[in-house]
Amino acid sequence: MTEAAPDAGKGPNRAAIGCLLAVPGFFGGGMVGAFVAKLVSGYTGCAPPEGMPGCNLAAYLWPGALIGVVLLPSIVLWRLRRRN
Repeated sequence: MTEAAPDAGKGPNRAAIGCLLAVPGFFGGGMVGAFVAKLVSGYTGCAPPEGMPGCNLAAYLWPGALIGVVLLPSIVLWRLRRRN
């Protein structure tokens, strides 16, 4: 028989935590990207279309969302690994 790791069964699986936090990371990063688009639009004097927070929104929204989907789970998993 193989022995289980000493910390096996202690807390949730780390992969599950990372997958669950990818969703809020995606939306949170997208909101930060939209805020950056709004700041850039205000700085450049561009008038955004009706109902949009800023000009050229996709150029800031998608990179922010992709950074968020990677960064939030990475930071949380790194902190969990350091705590153990």
